Amino acid sequence: MRLPLITLLVFLPATLSAAAPDWENEQVTAIHKEPARTFSLPFAGRDAAVAKDWRDSSRVISLNGEWKFRFSKKPEDRPEGFEKPSYDVSSWGGIKVPGNWQTQGHGVPIYTNQTYPFKRDEPRVTSEPPKDWTAYENRNEVGSYRRSFEIPADWKGGEVFIHFGGVESAFYIWVNGEKVGYSQDSYLPAEFRLTPYLKPGENTLAVEVYRWSDGSYLEDQDFWRLSGIFRDVMLYQTPSTWLRDYAFTYQLADDFSSAAFAVAPVLKNLTDKDSMVFAKLELLAPDGSVAWQNTIASLPVSAGAEAKLSIDGTLSSPKLWSGETPELYTLVITTLDGTGKELEAQRHRVGFRKIGFSKEGEFLVNGKPVIFKGVNRHEHDPDTGRYVSDESMLNDVLLFKKFNINSVRTSHYPNHPRFLELCDRYGIYMLDEANIESHGYYYGEDSLSHPPKWKKAHVERVVDMFQRDKNHASVVIWSLGNEAGPGANFEAASATLRELDRSRPIQYERFPDPSPHDDMDSHMYAGVDWLNSVGAQKSERPIFICEYAHSMGNATGNLDEYVEAFETHKRLIGGCIWDWVDQGLRKKAPEGQVSPDGRDWFFAYGGDFGDKPNDGNFCCNGIINADHTPNAKTWQVKSSYQPAEFTFEEGVLTFRNELFHTTPDQRHELVIRVAGNGREVFSETIPAPAIQPWTSAEVKLPAFDFDRKPGVEYTLKVSLVLKEGTDWAEKGYEVAWRQFPLGGEAKEFAMPAGKPAVDESDAAFSVKGDGFAAKIDRKTGALVSLKYGGREMIADGKGLLPNFFRAPGDNDRYASNSWAAAGLDKAEHQGVRTMVTADADRFVQITSLIDTTGGGGFHAESAIAHTFFADGTVLVDASISPADMSLVLPRIGLRASLAPGLDQVTWYGRGPWENYNDRKTGSAIGRHELPVKDFFEGYVKPQFMGNREDNRWVAITDQDGAGLLLSDNGTPFSFSTLHHTDEMIAAAKHPTELSTLEETVLTIDAAQTGIGGASCGPATLGKYRVMSVPRTLRFAIRPLAKGSDPAESWTRIDAGPVPVITRDKQGGVTASGEGSEISVSNEKPVKTSTPVAFIKGGMVTARIPGGAVPGVRAYRKFDAVVDRSGWSVKASSEEPGEGPAKNAIDNNPSTYWHTKWKGDAPQPPHTLDLDLGKELTLAGVTVAQRVDSNNGRIKTCRILVSDDGKSWKPAAKQQLPNKDGMVEIRFRKPLATRHIRLEALESHNGPWACVGEFSIIEKTE
Repeated sequence: MRLPLITLLVFLPATLSAAAPDWENEQVTAIHKEPARTFSLPFAGRDAAVAKDWRDSSRVISLNGEWKFRFSKKPEDRPEGFEKPSYDVSSWGGIKVPGNWQTQGHGVPIYTNQTYPFKRDEPRVTSEPPKDWTAYENRNEVGSYRRSFEIPADWKGGEVFIHFGGVESAFYIWVNGEKVGYSQDSYLPAEFRLTPYLKPGENTLAVEVYRWSDGSYLEDQDFWRLSGIFRDVMLYQTPSTWLRDYAFTYQLADDFSSAAFAVAPVLKNLTDKDSMVFAKLELLAPDGSVAWQNTIASLPVSAGAEAKLSIDGTLSSPKLWSGETPELYTLVITTLDGTGKELEAQRHRVGFRKIGFSKEGEFLVNGKPVIFKGVNRHEHDPDTGRYVSDESMLNDVLLFKKFNINSVRTSHYPNHPRFLELCDRYGIYMLDEANIESHGYYYGEDSLSHPPKWKKAHVERVVDMFQRDKNHASVVIWSLGNEAGPGANFEAASATLRELDRSRPIQYERFPDPSPHDDMDSHMYAGVDWLNSVGAQKSERPIFICEYAHSMGNATGNLDEYVEAFETHKRLIGGCIWDWVDQGLRKKAPEGQVSPDGRDWFFAYGGDFGDKPNDGNFCCNGIINADHTPNAKTWQVKSSYQPAEFTFEEGVLTFRNELFHTTPDQRHELVIRVAGNGREVFSETIPAPAIQPWTSAEVKLPAFDFDRKPGVEYTLKVSLVLKEGTDWAEKGYEVAWRQFPLGGEAKEFAMPAGKPAVDESDAAFSVKGDGFAAKIDRKTGALVSLKYGGREMIADGKGLLPNFFRAPGDNDRYASNSWAAAGLDKAEHQGVRTMVTADADRFVQITSLIDTTGGGGFHAESAIAHTFFADGTVLVDASISPADMSLVLPRIGLRASLAPGLDQVTWYGRGPWENYNDRKTGSAIGRHELPVKDFFEGYVKPQFMGNREDNRWVAITDQDGAGLLLSDNGTPFSFSTLHHTDEMIAAAKHPTELSTLEETVLTIDAAQTGIGGASCGPATLGKYRVMSVPRTLRFAIRPLAKGSDPAESWTRIDAGPVPVITRDKQGGVTASGEGSEISVSNEKPVKTSTPVAFIKGGMVTARIPGGAVPGVRAYRKFDAVVDRSGWSVKASSEEPGEGPAKNAIDNNPSTYWHTKWKGDAPQPPHTLDLDLGKELTLAGVTVAQRVDSNNGRIKTCRILVSDDGKSWKPAAKQQLPNKDGMVEIRFRKPLATRHIRLEALESHNGPWACVGEFSIIEKTE
């Protein structure tokens, strides 16, 4: 392999002012820095190299630890001359190295995604930014570091080098007052030869670090902008003629039966005399035995020169490296003098594996297809910033293995060498990415990928990454960088890299598809439908999704659909989730603030340090928490990425092996478990099938030896577990699982004898029975009191009422503006009517009709029936009908607050961690227990949390088990319990700002919208969205006595079905369900299967007879069907030929009125005046936004009314969402008027206004 040297000694070009400092000159990337080389450190001899870690080598001295430190806000304030040993630094404070100075109390951490934190003016970083930016005062922070060291006596006569593993962003180094050199590129080593500068005894080391440099223009990654010496600093000693570098390359036979390899050492003679070196080369097998060895009898190395050679070898039946079989050999190179004395030894773990692509675009490792089930990983620690310890790196890799993550993209820079060693060892496929991102210059003409003056820096960073990491088996793809444009500088980097390495493919997302400069098409944040579409296209060109499933906050929805696409289409080779860890920095909370989980600190995000510019909490996108602990997202990833799939149909279990290189029986076995109501009744372990990757086989199940009982639901859980412990998990660790129903259901409810007594007053209905009492408030229609044994279950009368709101999450951005505009968070409830609707021998049913209105025109009608039985059982039957607004709702359900002390939850449903309809396959159905306080999730920015799906029953009790049970009555529901309302959660920026209620806030949902990934990527899939259409919800409430088993009270009440009422565009109303009876405007119910004409609008009720207990009567109100004859409209302006005003009243939302936009376009406000032709009494108006674009979509509008079309009075003001669909704007009270004006004050895009449809809502009786 040819290894060209990259010249690093550079000089100022004539075109650049000589006054420009090195750190504002893109041509100066290094001064006197050693050429890049493989990361390898010397040992005193062969045995030490084999046995010891490089940190423990006697030829290595760590300079990590406490250094003297001085912080300066800008370069002119730095302590000039501090490098001199005579300069007194005794008064300086200390700083820990490695570390960032911003995490140690100096300067300001800045989080920004793509905006440069300094004024964009390449290559300068000290031009004047806006005055409110952090960089205005802290123009370019400088850290001045000092420490001393001594060289051991036995190092005398050799060469001494210093290694800086990572320094951000540029630095100078002095030893004993003499300047040694300069370096930039924060994420690759900077090494300098120190021998000429050393003296006996104490030596003074000084380092001057600049926060920003011209190199920072290529380090515009989405992370905290930190600086300092953040990776290891080490001295190492070598012989005068030393092993400066080496490469290990190989070629595997087509059948993998043998390997032909080459070891290419580079020896450097640092003396002024020729030298002769002898060397021994060994390749140790994974078991430590010598697999191959060779001796260099003598190698002459000229004075001051390098000698390069290549030693060939062969190996029969090599053990192959893969993610499942990470077999590593150890390459040991020992140099000796003429007497045979060992001078130094170096070693590197290497692996044999072959990377390629199939004709169908599959990514092949050793001839077998591999799908990347990966993550993007920033190096981040919540306390030390960019410095990550060995323990943290090991923890990450162990979590990868435990959670079925097989690959990592080092976003967006080469990671610490220890991390690569761990990936080699444990079998993690790596996309090694160069430290290049110039996102702030974007991808067009301004992109730094185009100017020739930036070519050197681009190519150098890619080549230096290769040189450091070329011998690592885990590196299977080179990435040229991230979000930095597609220009000639990357083309040059790709060409240079190809000259150096043809064994690995190249990836870069910004190249167009297809490109000759990389080896795969690469995309970010693609939708599932698009993936399935392009995946189905036949091509040899692979498609890699370098970022997807943006996991910000409560996130990682519909991951199953992504993985299914990867597994279905061969050319979809997988992807990497964005991203691995929340980049929160631990910060002390203000005095007195404590989070609900007892922390007096929080994970800070952009802006929390007064940093500007900033991008808020966009840095917190991880599938693990900032402290590197897993959460519910992690468990879903484990499930979606699991290497096995199971189906169970008609009693037959089928197993599919989704490993890539091994058969399941080699390391695994199957555990077969049967549970009844969540408690195990049968378990047996059987062998895993010995089938090849991506084949399936039927598995013979053991006979289930247990007694079936009535009233018990049985489930089968099949688990693939480790049959022996490994270096990453213990024996029995569950690698994959699926769960299947085996039948069984709740027992029929036996109605107790007797009948509750009902007392009716103007304020409420009161119900009493044996040991219980209840009250339904007429004003709201809510069950405001429920007492069992004299103990109140409901807190402060906050009974069950319709609930449509959740605290918006980071991934709700596609819809949350609509929720705010509709006023879901400010919903008010008004009881329309409460009445006894059934009075039988053993129960009484009271039904409340409830109107819910939001401040922004949202409204819904609900009918909630409470059926009371003598033993205190209450059947809650709800028909909830939101207005037809084409609105994506957060949820449709009920909410109540339970009395303090009811703070223990046992449930039979999905758990134990939170789950949602598009993130639930990683949560097993079972019996789970948690205190209410543990339903809290510590998202860095509080948002909706705590939901559990598919629940059969939920027990909410005190510490003794006394309380109440909610049971599903046939249709599972979702629920959450918290000590906070969603409104409280939405108002908090950090968990420590969230106050805790003593009561338990209970939500029970018929449906809740999924979570998707719309914080940066596709919104929630349509099938997981809850639209504003009618839903029904039914469950029973029962008392639980101390010590009772909730499962014993799980029964089903025979209740009649509930219809859904709808109206067509012609005004005909229908009710679903066979035998449904419909009543309009309190007329006599009629049984019909055809629409009932109902143009005038008003109230509609419907019921379906049947059941021992009647189902609730559905209830809806409809506005009158609008008669548009006689209408006319005019506008303040209109665009000729495109947007006439008449389009706004043509009953066709695909046409639109658009204000004039060509030429001399008017500025807002814009008006659209509607003349109804006669006076009508209106409840409000409707506005439909244009459907084809957001240009001119109205953001803020006023509605005014007039009797004569001249004198106008305000009627309403509202924010409108940036989406197509109709929005209702309700007046506070009905208004009689003939003329209506829509006044557009502000648009979502542009100074124009555009409306699809403008209509009215007539008052109905």
